[in-house]
Amino acid sequence: MTYAGYQRYETPNLGAVAVEQIDKQKAFDLKQQELDEAKKYKQATLDAKAAAAEAKAAADKAKQDAENAKLIDVKEKEFQSSLIETGSVITSPDADGLFTNFSNTQLKPEVKELSRKLNAHEIDQ
Repeated sequence: MTYAGYQRYETPNLGAVAVEQIDKQKAFDLKQQELDEAKKYKQATLDAKAAAAEAKAAADKAKQDAENAKLIDVKEKEFQSSLIETGSVITSPDADGLFTNFSNTQLKPEVKELSRKLNAHEIDQ
């Protein structure tokens, strides 16, 4: 609008502009806070699910390890009992002990006597 040949400028209400900017910033801050809280809640939920899955996996692994240990114990006992039944248990680390153990369980009495004499060095080879 012009007045007497001069252009009239309207002066802005700086207080209202400042209040409007402050209100916009407060609204933005509130929205950002809500988003942060939602993000924290979601992360906490994911962490809880991950911890539960990890605990379940650890429990399953412990259970499987226990089952494997039982199975190994059973197989070990079966193996030892089969060795004892066949008489091939080695009680001495040398070959004479192996022959003696085998002869004591499997061979005839005459061979047992020869084995005893051989081990006692009563006879030469």
